[in-house]
Amino acid sequence: EPLVFPYESYRNIEQLPKIDIAFSSIKNDFDTQGRFILLDTPGPNEAGQKELKVMLKEQLERSSAVMLVLDYTQLNSEAEADVKEQISAIPTVQKSRLFTMVNKFDQKTANSDDERETIDHVYDSLLKHMVDKENIYPISAQDAYLANRMLSFIEYNGKKPNFQEETWIEDFAINAFGRKAEQKYSSANLNEINEIIEELLLDSKMEKPLQNIVSNMHKNAPIIAIQSALVGYSKIFDDLNTFFDI
Repeated sequence: EPLVFPYESYRNIEQLPKIDIAFSSIKNDFDTQGRFILLDTPGPNEAGQKELKVMLKEQLERSSAVMLVLDYTQLNSEAEADVKEQISAIPTVQKSRLFTMVNKFDQKTANSDDERETIDHVYDSLLKHMVDKENIYPISAQDAYLANRMLSFIEYNGKKPNFQEETWIEDFAINAFGRKAEQKYSSANLNEINEIIEELLLDSKMEKPLQNIVSNMHKNAPIIAIQSALVGYSKIFDDLNTFFDI
């Protein structure tokens, strides 16, 4: 018999495998100490399976913030029809809880849409009735990843890593220096590397959406927690009612 994934065993967040890590990017920006869970749900294109579609809807309803990630390189292309179809399959989410990240904005060329044009296009053509326009963010996750990876290495080791081909270090060097990346990276001092890290973080455009999303989560979490608790109690009462009817 073919193996069947045990969906029912992982319906609740508490049952999912977890990795605990400090969110260092904003660790000093909030007075309160708290925790939150970042859950990568199935995408709408994966939700064609009945079990995944139910799980996606349930998790979106329980989330205090929902991040929809789009691919900048697929906008204004033949693939956009598929993007629209996938978006239309997403269960309804309150506007106040939906944030849209248009990733790979670092691949913008002189002939492609700039930041404002990208936001206008996503809002007008894809998400007009689903999201607030100010919650659409063109970003580069790659820039943010490489900058934070290098920053963490330097903070831990007190120096930059040696250049290595086919690793994130080569990606960082190419991103920072372009042609002759290895030579320029190897000769760069720590101050120059730190300046590049700051530039990459700015170019990633990740700070603003992270601040806004986490602030929104902080504000909505108590309401979502109460709603989730009421849903749980409702199920208990329904089960009791069924029991007594029997």
